Amino acid sequence: MACWYSDVRCGIVPDYFTLVPLGIWFAFSLLDHNYKPFVGAALVFVPFAIFALLSRGRGMGWGDVKLATLGAAVLGPPAAMLAFAGACLIAVFVAAVRKRRTEPIAFAPYLAGAIAVAIAFPLFPI
Repeated sequence: MACWYSDVRCGIVPDYFTLVPLGIWFAFSLLDHNYKPFVGAALVFVPFAIFALLSRGRGMGWGDVKLATLGAAVLGPPAAMLAFAGACLIAVFVAAVRKRRTEPIAFAPYLAGAIAVAIAFPLFPI
């Protein structure tokens, strides 16, 4: 919710909403000898980071990349890919309906909503 509000209100997702929980999740995963969060995070981080680099922050910001990485670490690769594909489709649909193609949209609410739905209705075991 904090990422959602911050992105809508200020247009940024602060690091302490994403990197601190990600670090804690990774630390507990290491203690449990569970390396799936690292794989999930890497699989999602790379394409999101490439898109953020190519768009230079106009299409997707680094806060969105870090939020997607956190979500992938928590959800696991299959659920994260499905959830974020849905988030992207819904964001594109909403942008098309709004017909404001020159204005940026806050993407963190779509990512946060997709993470919440994937946690509430798990299709893949974590």
